[in-house]
Order: sequence, then structure tokens, then C-alpha cells
Amino acid sequence: MLIAITALLTLSLLSQAALAQDASPHEEHFVEANGIRIQYLDWGGEGEPLVMLTGYGTAAHTFDDLAPRFTDQFRVVSFTRRGTAPTERTAEGYDLATLTTDLKAFLDALGFRRVHLVGHSFAGTEMTEFATLHPERVASLVYIDAALDSAAGFVLMKESGGRLPQPQPGSPYSQVMSWQQVHTPDFSKLKAPALAFYTTQAPIPVPRDAPDEVRRKIDEFARTKWMPLVDRMANKFRTETNTGRAIVFEGASHYLFRDREDDVVREMRSFYTSLER
Repeated sequence: MLIAITALLTLSLLSQAALAQDASPHEEHFVEANGIRIQYLDWGGEGEPLVMLTGYGTAAHTFDDLAPRFTDQFRVVSFTRRGTAPTERTAEGYDLATLTTDLKAFLDALGFRRVHLVGHSFAGTEMTEFATLHPERVASLVYIDAALDSAAGFVLMKESGGRLPQPQPGSPYSQVMSWQQVHTPDFSKLKAPALAFYTTQAPIPVPRDAPDEVRRKIDEFARTKWMPLVDRMANKFRTETNTGRAIVFEGASHYLFRDREDDVVREMRSFYTSLER
């Protein structure tokens, strides 16, 4: 989806900054799962496992600030997906079925039988697939700008005349793109309680020196095309999950768990409290 692709353009700088300033209270480990060596971070904590899933191409360190805020209630971990360092990069295995199996194998390796899943961006596809196939293993689902309709996003870009960065043929991301651009999520089979965050911010960053005409076109695209799509995605989630709650943040970035961290934490805590009733 466009917003995820835009995020990929800056994630390497964000990851480098996170590693350079890493003071998060976690331990780093590696585990063999589904035939590959996977890196994961463990923030500890008491209670049921809460597993945070990253956006595509992002390492587990993306949750260095968010994860410690839930260790008073959960055992919090996050792993770095296949293809992103320091987890092993393989030539194949970037289809949804294999990525979902990676998640299952990771949980099995850590002995987690039933978990709370929190996913950002691309992770929503794996969360939904895993929860559909293994409902007995999912206690709850939180989508952080992750309950997205990728197919609708790609169609919107084509209609707008926008050009997407083309990945190198055969690369991991080209394999992901081959199915993601036609993937529409089905939330109707979810059994676990679910919460989804969305943002209305346009996924196209406007350069500071952009001409007024460019700014006008991007603003028009956001107002007339992108924001209505966000509303449709949120309503799709509410309708298909039946009991799922969708929260739309005005103006937050795709990394809303950073620039609206307190708001996200407050809503997540309220959601988890509701599970105890």
C-alpha cells in the first residue's frame, strides 16, 4: 500500500537512529524458527505474552519506546521479520503463507501458546491470516495503521497517476509486492477482540520547496481520494469484525505509535482492560 511504501523510503534512517540511541530495557536473542535464524527483543514483564509485529523492512527496535510501556501487564517481545537484518535474509519465502508460518514457528519456539498481537503497517496481513488460521492462539489483536486494504490502495495510486518505486526483480520486496497489491483483508473470520488505529495524514510527503501547484494537487488527492479511502477501510474493519473498534487519528503519521504515543497507549490500555470484564 502507498503509505507503507512511503514509510520504506525513510525506515533505514529511522532504524539507524534507533540503534544509535538504543537505551531500551530489553535483551536480544536469536532463535531458529521455520528453518531460519530470527532475531528478537525481549522486554520482559509479567503476564500473558504480547508480541509486537513490525512493518515491512523494519527491525524490532522500532518498538523500543512503545514496548516497555506494557511490561507491567504483559511479557513483551518483538521479532525482526525474515529478510531484514539481523534476521536471516533468504532468497525465497516472502509470500503470505510463509511469513505467517514464520510467525507461528516463532511463537512455537518461545513456547507461546496464546498471545496478544500488536502489529504495525504490513504486519496486519500476517496478524489477520494467523488469527484466521489459528483462532485458539490469539487473545486479542491491535492494528496500528495495519488493518489496511492494500489492493484498494494500489488501485487508488494507479487512478491518481502516481508512480510507485519499482523494486529489483526477484528481491524480497518484489515478492511481497506481487501479492500485496492484489490483497484485500477479510476480517469477518476473526474471533479475538480487535482494535484498529488509522490516520488521515496523506501518505505522500510534501517537500519543503515544493511549488504551490504541487502542494495543491497533493492536498486535493489527500482530501478527495485518500481520506475517503481511510474512512472506507475503518468502516470495513468495524463491519466485518462486528465488535471491533476503529479509531481514526487526524493528522498523525504512519508511525502514529511514535508521534501520538500517549494516545495510542491510553487507547490500548483501555482496550486491554475491557478484555478483563
